[in-house]
Amino acid sequence: MLAQKQYPPCVICGCQDARFLFKAKGVDILGDKLFGLIQCPGCSLIRLYPAAEKVDFRDIDKGGFYTDKRGKGMIFTAFIFLMGIFMRLRAGKIEKKARKGAILDVGCGQGSFLKEMARRGWDCWGADISAYALDAAGTKENIRFCPGDVADLDLPGNYFDAVTFWHSFEHIAAPGRALNKARSILKDNGRLFISVPNVRSFEARMSLKDWLGLELPRHHYMYSARNLIRLIDGNGFRVTDISYNSLEYNFPFISQSLFNFLGGEHNLLHKMFKRDVLLYDTCFLRRLYTIFLIAGLLPLTLVLTIFISVVNMVCANGTVIEVFARKKGLND
Repeated sequence: MLAQKQYPPCVICGCQDARFLFKAKGVDILGDKLFGLIQCPGCSLIRLYPAAEKVDFRDIDKGGFYTDKRGKGMIFTAFIFLMGIFMRLRAGKIEKKARKGAILDVGCGQGSFLKEMARRGWDCWGADISAYALDAAGTKENIRFCPGDVADLDLPGNYFDAVTFWHSFEHIAAPGRALNKARSILKDNGRLFISVPNVRSFEARMSLKDWLGLELPRHHYMYSARNLIRLIDGNGFRVTDISYNSLEYNFPFISQSLFNFLGGEHNLLHKMFKRDVLLYDTCFLRRLYTIFLIAGLLPLTLVLTIFISVVNMVCANGTVIEVFARKKGLND
């Protein structure tokens, strides 16, 4: 009898058993590569296996991924306008839960969120492993950008009023180390915020292989609310608030996952907004089909998004998981 394969321990429950799920296409310019996914039987965490090589991330980040989209047509003008709205919505969420002061945004990218927070009077810090992202941040006035893995950065202890992970937490290979770092630098009354794609969402259950939230190999983990809360709780925090819907993410996740499921060019909309889509070699007929698919189903997708969002609110489920947490005290 063959021995069962032993995998690296699960970062949540420590289990070394797992079942292989499938291989899925990479994101962006790695669309011709396949990456494996396994699932832990103990806590149901889905993770990338084997871990991606560093060269994969360099290939994704380089080039036009972080270039300024201004002046590139009506689509990108609308994109910049919407991003301004979304950054204000993000800021409003944080200010409802955290006292104004110092904030660290982990995976800050070009710093759009921090620039909004700086305008509101916050002491802004940003961390990102991508040198391309920080170089593209433009003006750095009133914001301290720190290149590197947050767990390895020399940051002041007991200093921050808020630490945020806006769709960056799923990119972190060692989330326990990141949470321990966040705990050490937060004030006792500070707030941790994490927003990640929800692997139990409608669009992920429809077809996990076609789900926009995979984004392999950039995403190391695909979280559910249950195992994310377990991870946070096991690393010195107590979850205080959780929500499942996001005006910023509902439509792109539902629509792009649907177009993928119907056989369109994989993540075409994602590629359009991330860099010059013309750089991609693809079948002309498939791209044409995808364009007609998007144009024909866009009104239906808008209606479907609203309907699914309402259902998700009733069922306490949704496209994303947004969690606020505080540091545990002696009585926790």
